[in-house]
Amino acid sequence: AHDESINTDRKFRNILPKPTKVTLILRTFGHDLPLVAMAISEFAKGNHPLFPEYRNDDLILTENDLYCSDWRRACNDNGVIDGRDNPNRNVSDDEKCSEWIYELHPYYSIHTRNETSHEGNQRQYKDKAADHSGDEEVLNFLQSKTVLGIQDHY
Repeated sequence: AHDESINTDRKFRNILPKPTKVTLILRTFGHDLPLVAMAISEFAKGNHPLFPEYRNDDLILTENDLYCSDWRRACNDNGVIDGRDNPNRNVSDDEKCSEWIYELHPYYSIHTRNETSHEGNQRQYKDKAADHSGDEEVLNFLQSKTVLGIQDHY
C-alpha cells in the first residue's frame, strides 16, 4: 500500500500543473505576528532541530514584511454621491462616507519593537498614510510578495 501511494503522488505531480507563483499571507487578529514570523523565518533558515537541512530564502520574513490592516472611510465633503451632484438633497455624513477602503500600514509604524503591553495600540495610525490603499493597490502588492504578515484590526 505504501508503494501504491508513492506512485499516486508521482502521477499527480506529473498531471497537475505547478503554480507559477504563490503568496503565503500570515493573518492574525492577535499580537503574535512577530513571533509567528520569527518562527517561520527560523525554520526557513534551517534552524529547526528536525529539519536542519531545510532552507528556503523565500519564506524568511523581515520587519518590512509585517503590516497592520485597517478600513478607512472615504468621504466626499461636497455631497457628490455615486458621481452625481444633487444640490437640493441634504446629504448625511453616512452617505458622504459610504465607501470603505482597505489599507496596509507598516507593523512597526504602529507597534514598538520591544512592546510588552498591547493596550492602546489599535488605531494609532489613523492619521498616518498607508503604504498600500484600496483593493487594486493592495492586491497588486500582495501578489508581488512571496510571504508577508498582516495583523487585522476589525
